[in-house]
Amino acid sequence: MDRLYCTFADMIADLSPTLGGDEVTWLKHIRAASQFIDVRLGAYIPYAQTISCDGSYGVQQKLPMPLLEVTGTVMNWTTALTTGTDFLLWPDDRMWPNGPYTKLVMAPLAPHGTIWLPFADGVKVPGLWGMYELAIDTGVNLAAAQTDGVGTSVQVADGSKLSPGMVLFLDASEQELITATGAPTPAVTTLSQAMSATDDVITPGNVNAVNVGETIRVDFEKMLVVDKNVAQWSVYRSWNKTKASAHLAGANADVYRTFTVSRGVNGTTAGAHNNGIDVLRYVPPEDVGFLCRSIAALMKKLADSQFAGRTGDAALGTVFYNDAFPKDTLEKLEENYALN
Repeated sequence: MDRLYCTFADMIADLSPTLGGDEVTWLKHIRAASQFIDVRLGAYIPYAQTISCDGSYGVQQKLPMPLLEVTGTVMNWTTALTTGTDFLLWPDDRMWPNGPYTKLVMAPLAPHGTIWLPFADGVKVPGLWGMYELAIDTGVNLAAAQTDGVGTSVQVADGSKLSPGMVLFLDASEQELITATGAPTPAVTTLSQAMSATDDVITPGNVNAVNVGETIRVDFEKMLVVDKNVAQWSVYRSWNKTKASAHLAGANADVYRTFTVSRGVNGTTAGAHNNGIDVLRYVPPEDVGFLCRSIAALMKKLADSQFAGRTGDAALGTVFYNDAFPKDTLEKLEENYALN
């Protein structure tokens, strides 16, 4: 399932980096939470597909699933139909902002007749399907071209803008799912001063070589840069299950700006993309993202408690995590996104 409704960075922002930047574990829980939402509530990132419909609904052609966008020619058996001329999308203002249509309504003056031919699978609709469609600019461009539809990496100039779990949208055609952080860009700067295993401030040779929010690697230790001034970085140590250790002056600082991606996901087609193009990403509604984060966090808490359903002790207090699927939030979302 390639529609993930929150990212590794979202979880860290919500729960604080001090709880640990274990990317692989978080992504596992995010994927499970997203799959639950996708099955229970629907797809909140669009997928491309040609759907066959039963043409037995008369002037109003009911769709078997919510439609976000018609992407090609709708066929009424052997007749090609045009949006706006032969049929209209209903409701005309969608079910909600960035939401779907649920019917195709024959236009009053349609030149190809006034009724859908009543054949099973007689109406074929190429489109983007799902409950929600919103792509936003990440604020970065491709720093290296994707020269074909086979490569499995995406590179940008600021790694803080992307995160595992994001569904990217390139050239208004291809979706790509970030599945992991890739290899770092080596030696973007060096340490001007040595640091101990407990220091959380770094003095680099070039403070502007790394952006706030990026992950760096010094020797074998990864660190998250959380702030900087004119000369230093403030960092979280032991990032992504690495071990804090002392580092000598002159040690190289690598930075992570390349990510591993699955290409052509959600029914889209992988292709070439030029260096410098805008990198967009699909985002779900805020309440759907919140539900995904909630489920993923509860699943991790349950796993951390070895599925005992509680953590803590007599001194610190005991916290119970009995239900990884918050029922109240889920029921409110089901009501909020009910299709008429």
